[in-house]
Amino acid sequence: MKQPDPPPSPAAVRAFRTAPRTAPLALAACLACMAVTCRADGPGGDAAPRTVRLLTVGNSLSQDATRWLGHLARAAGRVLEREECAVGGASLEQHWRRAETSGRDPADPAGRYPTGKSLVEALESRPWDAVTIQQVSTLSHDPETFQPHADRLVALIAEHAPTARVWLHETWEYRADSPRFTPPAAQPGEPRSADEMYQGIRAAYRVLADALDAPVIPAGDAFHMALAHDRFRHRVDPSFDPARAEHPTLPDQSGSLHVGWHWKSGDDGRWKLALDDRHASVAGSYLAGCVWFESLFEASSVGNAFVPPGLDPAAARVLQEIAHRAVSARREQPVLAP
Repeated sequence: MKQPDPPPSPAAVRAFRTAPRTAPLALAACLACMAVTCRADGPGGDAAPRTVRLLTVGNSLSQDATRWLGHLARAAGRVLEREECAVGGASLEQHWRRAETSGRDPADPAGRYPTGKSLVEALESRPWDAVTIQQVSTLSHDPETFQPHADRLVALIAEHAPTARVWLHETWEYRADSPRFTPPAAQPGEPRSADEMYQGIRAAYRVLADALDAPVIPAGDAFHMALAHDRFRHRVDPSFDPARAEHPTLPDQSGSLHVGWHWKSGDDGRWKLALDDRHASVAGSYLAGCVWFESLFEASSVGNAFVPPGLDPAAARVLQEIAHRAVSARREQPVLAP
């Protein structure tokens, strides 16, 4: 196996160079035992955490997923303390390289996040209960892209945030009309449909969860379930022609879990029509937030009083129930299964 590049910490270097391949698994197991504040006797049990200190190591999709998380926590009488190490489009490898850069030269801005902190500084900034990691969505279906960077990040977290439990944020499939699924955009090894992308994501995260003995926040499962529901299933508006559309005309995208078609102002000041096939809409962010709430707080989101502006309360209730089913299913089958 290739020796890892010099990481931010000499101790981490020693761990990677001298320990067997299973060392990060042992670290993850230790984290699971130590992070008692994030565990509970059962969903909503007496030991369920009232406060969760959360650090997300991700990108725009982790930002989407946690958009309403604090609101959901407050509505349930819980407290969320959250910080992020996020860069748009960042992969596991890019997070690791950023940590390496900071380790070599703490003054190098390339080793820092928009918050001004390096990953190590963020990890050491408070006693975290949970730290999440995730793969960038374009690579999320390919398990070969997860390693060795996931192992290296887990080792770094174990050293600098020993109270934290590592969680894997399973991201979601792109919208069904994504150009990614349309030849010739679809390349060998690339998913050819939204369903195929989801199946790849689910399998890849299950492999990683099994290897690290780490729990999964199943936002991708919840999205897939919701997209099969009549209220949130993607539909093509036959009256909308993107090639002829004029600002501010948009198709009927009610119920869409993705941002979808939208207008944005170009550098020349003119409006341009664009398709966002991956980022979550208000409904999608709410669904993911409910999944995160249930996972981290060990409590049901069903009946939570918070509903974000622009989301119908009846739709919110359906999303709560879907999130609950997704998290419950993952708890019952946490590791690899046929």
